[in-house]
Amino acid sequence: MRNEKYKKVIFKLPEITKEALAKMEADKFNNFRKQHDFPVIVDFLFHYLPHFQRWIDSQKHVTYERLIEHGPARFLRATKCAYIYEQKNGENHTFKSVYNIVKGERKTGNYLGQYFYFTPYFSWVAKNYYINVDAIEQDLIPFNYSGQQIVVKSHAPQLKDCELTLELRDLSGLTFRGAHRNLEFANVSKSILDISQCATIWYSNAVGFSFKNSGAYHTVYKTVFGSGHLFDDRTVSIQDGNFQSIVIVDSPIKVLLQNASIEHCLIWDDHLYIYPDRGTIRNCNFNHSYSGFKKRNERAELHMRMKELYSDLGKVLNAGQHYYKMKSEQMLSLLNPKSHYHNNYSDKSEWQKIIYHGHCYTAFIASALSKIFWGFGEKPWRIWFTSGFLNLILACVYYYSKGSATFERVPNSISYSLYSFVNINKPALKHTEPWLDVLSSAQGFMGLLCIGIFISALVSKVKEY
Repeated sequence: MRNEKYKKVIFKLPEITKEALAKMEADKFNNFRKQHDFPVIVDFLFHYLPHFQRWIDSQKHVTYERLIEHGPARFLRATKCAYIYEQKNGENHTFKSVYNIVKGERKTGNYLGQYFYFTPYFSWVAKNYYINVDAIEQDLIPFNYSGQQIVVKSHAPQLKDCELTLELRDLSGLTFRGAHRNLEFANVSKSILDISQCATIWYSNAVGFSFKNSGAYHTVYKTVFGSGHLFDDRTVSIQDGNFQSIVIVDSPIKVLLQNASIEHCLIWDDHLYIYPDRGTIRNCNFNHSYSGFKKRNERAELHMRMKELYSDLGKVLNAGQHYYKMKSEQMLSLLNPKSHYHNNYSDKSEWQKIIYHGHCYTAFIASALSKIFWGFGEKPWRIWFTSGFLNLILACVYYYSKGSATFERVPNSISYSLYSFVNINKPALKHTEPWLDVLSSAQGFMGLLCIGIFISALVSKVKEY
């Protein structure tokens, strides 16, 4: 392997004191970033991302000017719904913004505005060039260098083996108010959003960040709340007020609710923790990470934490939903026995591994049947669909078996199957083949079992998780 020294390119932002930026109104602040920061960031992305210019050329509504106007971050994330929204408000003002939404996030806009849809960069490049975009996007997260820089190696073909350094805008320790403030590619550690709306915090460093005195419609994506290690504190405090429709995706976070309520918020990350301190949670969507490798055990642990959280809050229905997701992730983890039991897997002998694999696959089948039959106890109405399907199959057995008393008689076969299942008014029919009588008796026992399980499932819906 050659000992080759990488060339270095540094993308520096124009100097200005952060105190001067803090005094600016949101519109002036965004205009400053459009004129000075975003051209440098877009230039950095041209040098870092493969086929970036081809992506722009392929999109009717994406131009270099629009990347500068709105900031490039929201044009990148791989999603199925991304658009530029423009709505004219009066003769001299037009509201413009970019939305890149994930499943469960509300679509913004109305019939008075115009929608210009586009394919985000990472969706486009993954589809057209089969590139591992997760690794490329992960490097845009400012884990190291104290949140001041993003340092990467270029993936652009013409700049292979070139080290690129992007300087982040230093906005640390400030308090921001107002609406539509763009804080992407910035260092906002120990800063505060106070009585604000629609802030954009993407690919940023936000250690010690706080939300105070109410807020709404903030979006956070691929942002660091610790130094990048999962054992770090990563605590973000939400204090004193009502906070609605805040979206935090793929940003490992510990939320401390202090005398505050969150409503219609969406937080997706495998390493989410929530600590209510006189806090209220209403109609929120907590789920696993949006992108990256699917780590089933971590997802199961996430839903276990959310189940316990909702149980402590007395919200049994929400606890049950996360219990169902937890059991589903545990079931899927059994398909990969090595990762399911990764701590001591390598210490096992070959025979022990074979036995362990067989145990995992058997447990997977049992869990899959439980999920289909009654949704791990959380969806008891599935029992009737499963029972109906089973009765239909057995009705076919009675119909096609020559020894059956209902051979080739459709109504009789169906009615006999139902009577056998519910054990009520069962007709005294004589089959010429004894195994059909055994099958009918087993069907009756199965019917009693299904009814009993259904009743116990309904009772368990009021349980404490």
